[in-house]
Amino acid sequence: MTPRNDNGKLILIIATIALIVARPLVSGEDPALASNVTDPSGTTITLMWFLLASAWSLWSLLAKVPVVPIGIIDLGLIGVAGVYFVSTEFAAANVYAARIISWEMLGMACCFFAIRQATVNTQEQKIIFNALLATAFAVVIFGLYQYCWEMPKLREQYGDNIEKLRKDFLEQSSGNFDPDNNFLDQLRIRVMQTHIYSTFSHPNTLASFLALMLPSALALSVAAWFNSKRKILFPMALGIAGAFIFAIWANFSRGAMASISLVLISGAALYLWNTFPAKRVWLLASIVIVSISAVMIWKTNSLAGIFQKESSGGLSARIDYWKGTWKMIEQYPLLGVGPGNFGNSYARFMNENALEKIKDPHNFALELWSSAGIIALLLFAMVIAILFQRLVMHHENESSEQEYSNTIQPWVCYLGGMLGLLIAFVLRVEYKPPSDLIQESIGALLRTAAWFIAIGVLENLYINKFWMKRILLAGLIAMLLNLCVSGSIIFASVMVPFWTAAALAWSTTFSDSTIRGLRPAWVFPIVAGVTGFFMVGVFLPLANAFTLGTQAIQNGQLIATSPPDRKNDSKLLKLRTMVLSPLQQASALEPQNPRWNLLLGTWYPVAFFEATRNGDSQALAFGNAALLELDRAAKLNRESIEPALVKAQIRTLYAESNKTQAVNQYLDAAQALRQAIPFDPYEIKLRFHLANLLWRAYLADAKRPNRAELREEALLQTKEAFRLDAIFSNSPRNLTDRQRKTLNAIILGKDAPNP
Repeated sequence: MTPRNDNGKLILIIATIALIVARPLVSGEDPALASNVTDPSGTTITLMWFLLASAWSLWSLLAKVPVVPIGIIDLGLIGVAGVYFVSTEFAAANVYAARIISWEMLGMACCFFAIRQATVNTQEQKIIFNALLATAFAVVIFGLYQYCWEMPKLREQYGDNIEKLRKDFLEQSSGNFDPDNNFLDQLRIRVMQTHIYSTFSHPNTLASFLALMLPSALALSVAAWFNSKRKILFPMALGIAGAFIFAIWANFSRGAMASISLVLISGAALYLWNTFPAKRVWLLASIVIVSISAVMIWKTNSLAGIFQKESSGGLSARIDYWKGTWKMIEQYPLLGVGPGNFGNSYARFMNENALEKIKDPHNFALELWSSAGIIALLLFAMVIAILFQRLVMHHENESSEQEYSNTIQPWVCYLGGMLGLLIAFVLRVEYKPPSDLIQESIGALLRTAAWFIAIGVLENLYINKFWMKRILLAGLIAMLLNLCVSGSIIFASVMVPFWTAAALAWSTTFSDSTIRGLRPAWVFPIVAGVTGFFMVGVFLPLANAFTLGTQAIQNGQLIATSPPDRKNDSKLLKLRTMVLSPLQQASALEPQNPRWNLLLGTWYPVAFFEATRNGDSQALAFGNAALLELDRAAKLNRESIEPALVKAQIRTLYAESNKTQAVNQYLDAAQALRQAIPFDPYEIKLRFHLANLLWRAYLADAKRPNRAELREEALLQTKEAFRLDAIFSNSPRNLTDRQRKTLNAIILGKDAPNP
């Protein structure tokens, strides 16, 4: 028997429920914070999981209660995170991004540890299960709200108004990223699509979460059917299950649909096989007929009309992704390219006619291998194999339930849920513009109402742990099957629910009498030490640097668009104190983060031109500082082409402002692009910019000895740009009409217009 629940344990259970609720409600598809529009809200929840794991081990120490044994699953997850850290230090081109993702992987191990401590007895398992399923229903309801209200409104608002889309995107990204027309066209295509994504950033991530939780929602309606006391529960539970099914359709992930269908059909076949042994021949015949019919339907594409809906890819696209990923693995089999570095590295290995540059290979096994090497894949496979072996092979009487001396009151679950919903709301609005507050408040109210409705139904239903384990197992298998074709295992917003379900299912295979705890005296110092290091060494610098950097960019946008002041140097002074100084502080807080060096390299030229206009003697220092920061950014992220593009743009501006040095500036810009092309050999715009710079250098100095070589190289790059451009149609990779005119002018030997 476990000791009775004390106040400390109740508080920890409330905190555990809060994090279970909050995690799927906060976007987490960019754990490396590589995008300019990504904020630290997801990393904040990761810190909370570290703190929660420390709190559980501290409670065990103070209450003199042994912790639940740290078993091979815990050690396996820690081992995977350890391999990620090794790959980070020895293989990653962008060490900063790799470190952040490695910490996210370790945070998932903390989640598994904390959930196991919180689900020792049967009632605790039921509370955690209810909280997880209620959260999934809240996600579903918000997704349906998107489908019925938000997305039609967005299509009406932005369908024919690309300038408003640009303006709102700039506001959303705090001015960090000025999108070009091709980017805006693709963003508008995304807005026009009807694939819901709910609280996540991408429909594929929502699909994985729905695959995990749909079996539990269906089981809920079955449990309500057998409830003889309250018949009203069945239509309510059926409505909840129906909402899940409709969400799957509105999300329209064919991988998730296939995964869920395969799991449900296999589960039903297994149940019938064991329940009706005399009918096994007929069951086998039915399986054969269904299999043959499915193959014929697939071969003849008979359901094309039913499943006719816009989609960004399919199996053929996945095969292209996997071929490129396999080339990467062949070159880096042992340690991979480093966590979070797949996106930059993939451009070197992709097929030249591949439409999309992907950030993950859309297969969790290939992702593990390509990102952290073969050892990471083997460790993860071992963890999954042991987990499933335990859940499948462990047999327990269906009617056996644990005894517990103290009843956990319903308010514990309600309080935990309210706290989690509040945490999610605060983190969702913390880094967004004030204009989004009303929209986020409406979404929070919908999610809160849905969560409490689901809990009200769930707390009146009974699912014993015999079936709870099998339901959770079905969800885990369905999600892993979906992760074979889409999604990523580093997305904490969906993988934390996965490990929550895994820990919960694992806990149902133990009883209190089988638990033999480890000494808490050594568990707490280790967990607390790791937590303290993450908080002080990673999270606090990250959060403070992000706040400084975001405010600096917002200030810069205001200063750049403000009218000239009476004092000639006032604008320059504002740039130095309100933009450059905060960015320098951010860079000092995170010296390994190339983002701040890149932003400094972008804003120093603004100060350079302002100082030049005022006749300030420090103008040249600003110009040199910009180039120095871009060199640092390139060293911190060796395979990124972005520093080279910014450097080329700055060198071009310098050339136009100082005609006597124009040739050298153009050639230096061209050299930067030459060094970037091997990292992205099929990027058409790189070829275009290089051709344009070489041609400008050719025109700038008619007496240059090797002038003909510049013209020849410019023509070669022009032809390559046109060759690549001809491969695609209506793609973000295509040249714009203005860029095509520039290249045609180069071919004709004319003065090329500005692109």
